[in-house]
Amino acid sequence: MDTTAEAILKCLLECRSEESSRVAFNDGIFPEYAQMSIGVELEKLVQYGMIGGLISYDCGGWCDVLPPALSYGMIKGIIQHHMFI
Repeated sequence: MDTTAEAILKCLLECRSEESSRVAFNDGIFPEYAQMSIGVELEKLVQYGMIGGLISYDCGGWCDVLPPALSYGMIKGIIQHHMFI
């Protein structure tokens, strides 16, 4: 996954409550450099299998954070660790 998609995913995970996989967001939570292409970035996360049920509108939306997104950081850390051994 590219670094912009990772940054968007991190923002979505920070907005997620423990009780639900549904995330409501507004575009202001995302890094400024990604706000002009947020639709493309969110669609990339759908394609990567990290989010689903995406509904977006003018300045926000909803999505479901899928299980692979919850373990992505841990898996990426393990892979990076093994690359440097």
